[in-house]
Amino acid sequence: MEKKIIRLAEGLGLKEQDVRINDGYLLWTLEPPVETIVVCMGIVVLIVVFSSLVIYNIFHVGIIQKIKEYGKLKAIGATKKQLRGVILREGMVLAGVSIPLGLIAGFIVSKIGFTMIVEKTLMKIAGDEYVRTSLFSFSILLIAAVISLFTVYISLQKPMKIAGSVSVIEAIRYQEQGSKEKGMRKGRERLGLFTLTLANLLANKKRTLTTIATMGLSCVLFVTIANVAGNMDAEYEARKDVPKGQFMLELDGSVYDSTYPENNYMSIQKNNPFGAEFLEKVRNIEGVTAVETEKFITVKNTNKEFEEEEYAYDMVAILDKKEFKELAKEAERGIVDYEKAAKENGVIYLTDYYLDYNGLAIGENLEWLLFDGNEQASCSVTIQGTVKNRRNGTFAMTEDTFQKTGMEGNLNTLVYVDCEKGSEKQVKEQLESLIEYVDYVQMDTYEDALNTAKMTISLMQGMVYGLLAIIGIIGFMNMANTMITSIITRKRELGILQAVGMTPRQLNGMLQLEGLVFTAGTILVALVTGTMFGYMAFSFVKDDGWIGIYEYHFPVLEIGIMIGVILFMQIVLSLFLSKKLQKESLVERISYEG
Repeated sequence: MEKKIIRLAEGLGLKEQDVRINDGYLLWTLEPPVETIVVCMGIVVLIVVFSSLVIYNIFHVGIIQKIKEYGKLKAIGATKKQLRGVILREGMVLAGVSIPLGLIAGFIVSKIGFTMIVEKTLMKIAGDEYVRTSLFSFSILLIAAVISLFTVYISLQKPMKIAGSVSVIEAIRYQEQGSKEKGMRKGRERLGLFTLTLANLLANKKRTLTTIATMGLSCVLFVTIANVAGNMDAEYEARKDVPKGQFMLELDGSVYDSTYPENNYMSIQKNNPFGAEFLEKVRNIEGVTAVETEKFITVKNTNKEFEEEEYAYDMVAILDKKEFKELAKEAERGIVDYEKAAKENGVIYLTDYYLDYNGLAIGENLEWLLFDGNEQASCSVTIQGTVKNRRNGTFAMTEDTFQKTGMEGNLNTLVYVDCEKGSEKQVKEQLESLIEYVDYVQMDTYEDALNTAKMTISLMQGMVYGLLAIIGIIGFMNMANTMITSIITRKRELGILQAVGMTPRQLNGMLQLEGLVFTAGTILVALVTGTMFGYMAFSFVKDDGWIGIYEYHFPVLEIGIMIGVILFMQIVLSLFLSKKLQKESLVERISYEG
């Protein structure tokens, strides 16, 4: 795209140095960043893994139920290949029906969700300038179909192998006990609901553990994400944009613009609108309680060569002791200390991530040429430390270091205005009126920054929790399938138990206990493993500077909701299965052959 723009400019008689590429616009418009691609690929892999486990479990249980049937087929001449083919065809037929339905349902849900969440969010930001885009993409649907088929295929491999290796003799005399141990089974004088429940779960340990693992992994993912999404602080994020007060007035300029030099800070500060008269007017607005300023100066690095002139210029914040102390709380590398910096002409790099990227290092000496709008001065400084991330400026220096230069220009670049609670609206109107005809001044409000942060965080949380809900449903389907299959295979056993005196209430209680074992195992796996991975994920995204990530707290609310939902769904499922089972007569259940 950059080459096309250059060629277009040449066709209009413009030189390449007269063209400035809008890199940010091209980045957002033409390609998703690598991070987005990696995250999406990770999501796809997770869904494939969880879906594979569920599909495998369904077919594995199905084969166990029909093991005698496969033995009979083999006895009358079916080959290993043919038995494998039966399983494969069954899976592909089901996939052939469900994948198109899933694609249609997925597109509809995506369209509705996109309209409700993303479009409404962006409409608030962009207004009428927002351009609607079509979500339909044949290539994406085709890729989804191929991935789904692949998921089914790999899920069927183990069940196909089991079906193909069935022994005729063992299959015909097969009884699902789950244990191959020989000898007498230890009996009990008394049997209770818990003992019966435990006996059934231990009869097929592999199936029980697989179900707990599947649900547990989906909940581990939820707990991990909750440790990140649940710690997104909208107020902290808003304070990055408006660090103090309720309003921030800012000089709207450029660090270095060779095409329009009048827009540079050094030019604007020649007749700085934030003079004593302007600040006094702000203080006199009814409801205003505090007015603070923050100074910035433009500097040029003269001891290094740069490919482009603009890269030699930076904005430097001039901070007093109080502001430097606040800065030290975000220290990453080196030493962030006002006295040391003032004594040794030290400066602090304000975004640690870019220090190495820009070829700089702690302890490096820099030769600066400073511009205060009216005059210039030279200064030698040393990089003494870095902080995580600060919104404005590239470096910070102390007031003492700046005073050594002897410069006296008006360097007010930011003006923070605080006001009485409840007077925000009228103060905002007065400030807007005050700056309406003042060039190069813009205003941001804490309320707008907070609303934007809340909206962005809500959007991110909605998307990730929605995805986790889908993965959770897949895990719950696995538990439901296990419990349904368990009831079907034990229909005769349960009928006999009721025939000898088990009441419907006791039957329901036994099924509830089975579900509670799955639920307890799931929650235990999720809390132990998920909390560990969650804190690791929080530390990673905090270091990476994700939105709103600042201070860790355990996501009690999110995890409480997760546990509540799992318990509710398990109780409803057990109750439903119990009632459905009891609709059949005892005679039908006792005579059931499977």
